[in-house]
Amino acid sequence: MAVSINQQVDLLYKLAFGVTKTDDPNNKSASNESIASPALIRGDQIWSQSGSIPTPAAAVSGIVQAYLTTNAIKCTADNTTVAIGGVYPTWKTGLTNWIPTQFGSTYQVSVYADTSSATNPASTGTQLFPGGEGGANPGEWYFNYQSGVLNFIGETIPPALTSGKVIYITGYRYIGNLGTASLSSGTAIGNITLTGANISVNATNSNLNLSGNGTGAVVANANLYANNFIASSGVYSDNLYYANGTAWDFATASGSANYIQFSNGTDLTSDANLQFDGANANLNVIGNINVGTGSNIQLLANGTIVANNFSGNFAGNISANISNIGANLDILYNYGGNVTSNTGFQYTPASDGGQI
Repeated sequence: MAVSINQQVDLLYKLAFGVTKTDDPNNKSASNESIASPALIRGDQIWSQSGSIPTPAAAVSGIVQAYLTTNAIKCTADNTTVAIGGVYPTWKTGLTNWIPTQFGSTYQVSVYADTSSATNPASTGTQLFPGGEGGANPGEWYFNYQSGVLNFIGETIPPALTSGKVIYITGYRYIGNLGTASLSSGTAIGNITLTGANISVNATNSNLNLSGNGTGAVVANANLYANNFIASSGVYSDNLYYANGTAWDFATASGSANYIQFSNGTDLTSDANLQFDGANANLNVIGNINVGTGSNIQLLANGTIVANNFSGNFAGNISANISNIGANLDILYNYGGNVTSNTGFQYTPASDGGQI
């Protein structure tokens, strides 16, 4: 059996509402169908910020514009249509991209009939419902959310819409970016938000992970700022900076030439009293060299210790000038393991003998 013309029309009628036909029109009208069936949208007309359209309906700066109460849109009649009882069946908002009910039932537009001078038709006008008013002149209407055009599709005009009244529409429009060529500031993609030149993570305490494919790397051709930077492999950079923007030059050591670098507990530093003369292979220390208990200073081959003042114990052969141990010509002797002298025990060079 062929599909009846009534069923064919009901199918098209419900598709125009953006919903799926699931039942006979006598059992379920278009406004009662709940399964969405949105029409195809061209790539250049894609609502690229539609993910930011909230549910329930609400205005969002730069994305969703609300037209409610005193902000209702007054429509103009399409005088190219055939009037019914002195009233045109089609009314134009002059605005496109009204948000349809596939984003939630709270986005369904409301239609009011009121005088052309009304400031709040939702309060002073008569609301007209999609299914009509009943009786001999039901006045069913269909609203095209894409074009912003209302049509009394039932071929009848509701009694409240007389020749002295006009149509007002309240609802919400999408005013965000169209197409996919560019994304606006504040665009959210999953847990990532793009704001100006910044990429941030929405999830609390989550990392922002950047990775190349295979041997590919993450390449930054400008300054890279991070509060906490963790790299799972090598970091290559021509310039690193401190938090205050001062360049961090790894090739510049602390202090002047020949200063030895050491840790101060936080950073590398140096001191003029600790220097290394690379040209002569000398370690120069202005101050004391302290060697701990059980430790030794070892001289290999013909190395020497040159000191104006030495305090310590020698083990091995000593070849040096020792001064300031007693008075002139005092003989040195071992006294309890230490070198000492006494003026009563002296050496007389002239007689090549000793005198006590």
